[in-house]
Amino acid sequence: TVTRHLVTDTPDGDIRLTPLAADRCLPANPYTGVDSYTPPAAMARLLMARDRTCRYPGCARQAIRCDLDHTIAHPEGSTCPGNLGALCRRHHRLKQTDGWHLTQPQPGTFIWTTPTGHTWHVTAPDPLAPD
Repeated sequence: TVTRHLVTDTPDGDIRLTPLAADRCLPANPYTGVDSYTPPAAMARLLMARDRTCRYPGCARQAIRCDLDHTIAHPEGSTCPGNLGALCRRHHRLKQTDGWHLTQPQPGTFIWTTPTGHTWHVTAPDPLAPD
């Protein structure tokens, strides 16, 4: 089991880790979830740092040049890191093509399923690894 944590700075300069429920986004928090379609700037920066590139297998388009796509379409899907990912425009459109499916079982882990049933698992890169 993977436990997700909200990372926040404390007034004295320490870092606080707060466990998050695996299936929930926290609304009204710029890092964990909001009610709007568009993610706030802080969440967008978090996602671009997490994903680094388009989350399609083998695509090297930098996340900063990608759309932040809802894995489950808004408003059914939340605007939160566990339902958003960087997709270049080409792969954003591909995801919406009949027969293609994308799931995000954990924030930053994407499973692509092709029309023929093949699956690809794409995980967020190690945040400490060089580009």
